[in-house]
Amino acid sequence: SRFILFAGNIYPGKNFTRLLEAFSTVRKQIDVHLVVAGGMRWKYQDDMKALESLGLQDCVHFAGYVPQKELVAFYSLAEATVFPSHYESFGLPNIEANACGCPLVTSRTGGSPEAAGNAAIYVDPLDVEDIANAIVRVLTDDDLRQTLIANGYKNAARFSWEKTAQSTLEAFEWVLAPA
Repeated sequence: SRFILFAGNIYPGKNFTRLLEAFSTVRKQIDVHLVVAGGMRWKYQDDMKALESLGLQDCVHFAGYVPQKELVAFYSLAEATVFPSHYESFGLPNIEANACGCPLVTSRTGGSPEAAGNAAIYVDPLDVEDIANAIVRVLTDDDLRQTLIANGYKNAARFSWEKTAQSTLEAFEWVLAPA
């Protein structure tokens, strides 16, 4: 089955109920499932009530915690990654989706734009219709999908653990340098 991916734990900051509401709208147009790669962290009960009230139990699948090596397969097989979090300091799922060639829909808030650059469709995390429309665009517009995939590979290449370590070392050296 075709599916979109949400990678992360479920708790209020991840905006999962609005994702479910948007997904419900998408399902009226496109036969697609939602896979959640992550666990229930805290205060997730309202999200589960929304899942039931929207009648999505048969098309939302909870994989639980997924080890990094297996998570690559989830991103690679997904039609899109949707990450409408209220706020991320950086948003690692943005880069992971980019690196795996998975088109990305993410919030325009917090650090997500810094992380995803021009390799995402940005949405207002408070606007269910905006989230739904972005998902539909990614699932139906092949040119857009190909652009997001190509931009995603380029964007992901900006980041590596080696570059992070080097930048951290340079920051320490600058702070510790004699005046």
